[in-house]
Amino acid sequence: NLVQQKNKMENRERNIQKKFYLSELEVQILERRMKESRSPNFSTYARLQLLSPVIVNVDTKSFEQVILQLKRMGNNLNQISKVANQTKVVGTEELKESIRMINGLESYLKRHMKKTIEQVKEEANQELRKNRRYY
Repeated sequence: NLVQQKNKMENRERNIQKKFYLSELEVQILERRMKESRSPNFSTYARLQLLSPVIVNVDTKSFEQVILQLKRMGNNLNQISKVANQTKVVGTEELKESIRMINGLESYLKRHMKKTIEQVKEEANQELRKNRRYY
């Protein structure tokens, strides 16, 4: 019987066993999640969770551009405030320029956010499709 078990293990597609320890609370959480996912057994659930994480890479260059724009806007608003405090008058052109910059940054952020979300969704879907071949 022991020889049969050994032969069965050698002929398995997955023949490497990994072990780890959980607390009682972690076991309860794990069992609830397995039930919610309708996984037939722990091995299937563990493989899906451990080998199918979605890795997302975000290009931070555009965020650096946003930070630079925010710094510029802050400087402009500080200059306007300084002039207003000294002269008790604020020029409409300065205010219009600040409002234009704020509106431009807002529309840039909306476009960039939408584009980033679409990219993240597409990368996640590609990763999931790629990993489903193994299960």
